[in-house]
Formats: sequence, C-alpha cells, structure tokens
Amino acid sequence: MKKQLATPLMLAALISAPSRSQSAGEGEKGKFTVTPAFVSDYYWRGQKQGGPSFQPSIGYEKGPWSFGLTLAVPMDTKKEKMSETVYPEIDLSASYEFSFANDHFKILPGILAYTYLTADDSNSTPAPGDDFHKAVIEPTVSFAFSAKDFNLSLNLYYDVIQKGPSYEVAAGYSISIAERFGVELAALAGKYDQTDVDTIKTDPKLTSTGNYWQAGVSVPIELTKTMTVTPGWLYSKGYDHIAQRKNEPKMQLPDEGRGVFSLSFSYTF
Repeated sequence: MKKQLATPLMLAALISAPSRSQSAGEGEKGKFTVTPAFVSDYYWRGQKQGGPSFQPSIGYEKGPWSFGLTLAVPMDTKKEKMSETVYPEIDLSASYEFSFANDHFKILPGILAYTYLTADDSNSTPAPGDDFHKAVIEPTVSFAFSAKDFNLSLNLYYDVIQKGPSYEVAAGYSISIAERFGVELAALAGKYDQTDVDTIKTDPKLTSTGNYWQAGVSVPIELTKTMTVTPGWLYSKGYDHIAQRKNEPKMQLPDEGRGVFSLSFSYTF
C-alpha cells in the first residue's frame, strides 16, 4: 500500500458545489438518495488516493439530520495497481443543521469516519507503506452562508486518530440554464496539519502538513423529479506536502495537480 499523508474526505463531494440544504421539515417524511458515481482519478486534499474508481453512495435526510455512506472501489484490480491505493474504502458521515436568518446562515456540526479494509495498523515495524490507520475519525463543523445561487462556507475538521486539524474555505455558484438543466461552479482551498500519521508506536511521531486547492464545474441534468445525471470536471492541486520526524530531515512529496472527470446518477425516494 502506498504511504498516504493526507486523509480523504467524503467521496461524494468530489465535484459538487457547497450546497444549500433542502432537508425535509420536522414533520415530513425523510428521503433517501442513491448515487452510483465514477471518477477518472480519486484525489482528496491534494493527493492521489487511487486511479479510476467506482464510488457509490447512499444518503438519508430528515429534518435537520443528514447521514451518508460512501464506498470507493478500484476499477483496476490488478495486484500492482492495488498496492498503490487504500482500497477498498468505506466512509460514514452524520451532521445536524442549525439555520438562521431565513436559512441564509447555517452551522452544521457533524462527524466523519473513514475505514480502510486493507490497511495494516499492527503497530509493528511494517513493510514500506503498511502502517496506515485502519480507521480515521473527524469531528467537523461548517459555517455556511447562502444568498440566491451563491454559497460560501468555512469547514473545520479535527482528526482524532492522526491528531491534527484541517481547514477549508469553499465557494459555489449555480447557474440555471433551463428548467431541468444548469451549471454549478465550485472551488475550495485548504490546509491540513497532522502530528501522528503512522501507526508505529515510537517517538518522535511522524508529522504531516500540506496545502491544496481545487476548482471545477458540474452540469446536473434533471431527467425526472427524482432522477438526475451529473457529469463534471475539476482540477485538483496539492503542494507543500511535508512529512517529518523531529530532528530528522524533512520528506517533501512532489506537488501534484491533475484534472479529474466524474459522472454520477442520483435517484431520490
């Protein structure tokens, strides 16, 4: 397994703009959304996590509550390809929405949990790359503002396993072209700072820091009131990725940048 120095976030959010919540009212029936999706490369927080991937997800919303389950499955299962990924990956999420000023301002506390089924966290001296955590948990809070078709959010995360925060500023803008057709523009910039990246129980700990940004466009096409097809493209850039143990030389990963194509189909019921 390739050594990963950045924790991936929710896969389903790869191409989407920071969205306005449309959760059901307190007394209304909740809704499920099933979204099979494909991405040409799996990037998160500026680093490549894998190649072409199938990323199905299911979400549930009721009132202010939202829950999600996302999988990451490689398209190429050859042994030499799998050795460079954290696949298969299963991610869980939950959040609660507080709304103010006619839904223009929102605070969303939540939690994210990522599991890596092939990771080895035995705490022994591993083979290169086999010291990745089997699970990572991040309490989160987002502060969001929306006005008509514009969205702006500040997203804060704290990794309780790798012990460090991440920060993101994200913006999105929706353009309505026709009744069932539109364009969504999205961009974000972020930074992570982790102080206990690997699972080897020795001091000093391995720390990791880095910066990233991404910008993209998606085109949701509403086939019916319950079904939507969304092609999208974004450019993801990671830079200043540095790993280091105290009193040892810094290990700087090369800057990475690549365009990523996505295609998803959503069904809501």
